[in-house]
Amino acid sequence: YPDGNFSLEVSSPGIDEPLKLLRQYKKNIGRNVEVTGTDENIQEGKLVAVSEETITIEYTEGKNKKAVIITKEIPLEQVKQTIVQIAF
Repeated sequence: YPDGNFSLEVSSPGIDEPLKLLRQYKKNIGRNVEVTGTDENIQEGKLVAVSEETITIEYTEGKNKKAVIITKEIPLEQVKQTIVQIAF
């Protein structure tokens, strides 16, 4: 065992890199993502669908009995970056 203080970082290569290619989006369907729009608006939700022109995310608005699941289609041309949110 090493003496003294040390730190160990475990990560997946590229896991915090923004998605760029259509196949990267498709591979991450079902995961939670953070989408930054070209207008700097940030939207978080679960990536549920991907097409050549759009991505579709789902998120919940409201709480308890007033909670509503919103499905939002976002044109890829309005997406500045998309980052997969890692759940532990």
